Amino acid sequence: MQRIALEFPSYGWRGVTAELRRSGLTANHKRARRIMREHNLLCLRRKKFVVTSDSKRDRRVYPNLAGSMVLTDIDQVWVANTSYIRLETDFV
Repeated sequence: MQRIALEFPSYGWRGVTAELRRSGLTANHKRARRIMREHNLLCLRRKKFVVTSDSKRDRRVYPNLAGSMVLTDIDQVWVANTSYIRLETDFV
């Protein structure tokens, strides 16, 4: 199992179980998963990169003036978010 997990780092317990069966060994998926979990051999999935902003915009980007302020009391800075809601014909 360690050899398979090192050779194929993207294999989880299903892939390792299938590889063990292909090599002629009798393998139970539950036992393979338990042993891999105990020996820290389970693969780590990469999260899909999601683009959340558009860097190529045609409008001016304003600096964050509140970032450098030292706040000493409540209600000194108010922040707002401009959101747009798409309707069938236009934005609101």
